[in-house]
Amino acid sequence: MDRPDTILALEQASLDGLPALHTERYDGWLIRQSNGYARRANSVWPLYPSTLALEEKILHCEASYARAGLPCTFRLTQSSELDELLAARGYQRDAETVVQVLELPTALPRPDIVELASKPDGAWMTTWQTLSDRAPLAGIVEALLQAIPTPRVYATIQHDGEGVACGRAAMSGDWVGLFDLLVAPNWRRRGFGKELTRARLSWGIQQGARRAFAQVMDQNAAARQLQASLEFVEAYRYWYRSVKTPRER
Repeated sequence: MDRPDTILALEQASLDGLPALHTERYDGWLIRQSNGYARRANSVWPLYPSTLALEEKILHCEASYARAGLPCTFRLTQSSELDELLAARGYQRDAETVVQVLELPTALPRPDIVELASKPDGAWMTTWQTLSDRAPLAGIVEALLQAIPTPRVYATIQHDGEGVACGRAAMSGDWVGLFDLLVAPNWRRRGFGKELTRARLSWGIQQGARRAFAQVMDQNAAARQLQASLEFVEAYRYWYRSVKTPRER
């Protein structure tokens, strides 16, 4: 399903799911920076047609990230001349990610165990901070979530008033994107991931979604197994290429 138009639509939907704090549009490329939180919000997305020489554009991007004190990172969806040039310049390939898609039914019951909110309220944010390894960046995360331009939902499962699992979703056209699924280690293998996914899909259908997508690291066997159990299929893959900042070398 790796048709260029499908890939572009899904990459644009991913942009809706997590806007960057700052985006520079440069000859068809999006240079995204968000104070270092998440590679997808701090990387170059070469999505649209270009006219300038690739070497010139790479230098421009490197200078932009150097000014921000961030590693220059590119997000790529296909092998290309750009991919080869970056490899030759010492950019390391990392974090290969599978984009999975699902055709949705016209209706899907929402599990009662899942609580939904239209904003990242206290319960969801507290759960996310407890379960995420990026809790010190919570202020940046809140700013990014507030910038999402489309309908979105925040899903939480609580036990005795304590959040034990969470996830979120955002609409983009007739797509619903699933993001940030987290389950406390002591509460895994109880079906919470599947319940959170079904709840977010149910919400998406109510918003008019006909299709869903989720992004999972290739090496995350548990997440890929969950998506396979719900009949998601692979659409395409993306990966990152990055170099360290001068301070990190």
